[in-house]
Amino acid sequence: MHLIQKFLRKGVELVEFTPDEIRDLVIEMVDNLEFNKKLNSEDEELQKTFKNLYASLNKPKQYYGDFKARDYHGQIISRFSTKFLRENKNWLR
Repeated sequence: MHLIQKFLRKGVELVEFTPDEIRDLVIEMVDNLEFNKKLNSEDEELQKTFKNLYASLNKPKQYYGDFKARDYHGQIISRFSTKFLRENKNWLR
């Protein structure tokens, strides 16, 4: 099953970023890469909450012996837009 269909079946509304949100994300990414900017504890917690929520929605369901079949790996090793998460805390409930 395609990942988008999987989320829609679970009642997740998929929304595209606006051009301003993309700009904010790029600025944040450059700050992180060029200045090694660290997140404060509240922003770290928002990142952790988002990653846990994503992982809970994308658990593997099929098993073939010891091999777990997944549409995607189910893990996020990069950050999501911190500004977006701050402005949409209700989205993480």
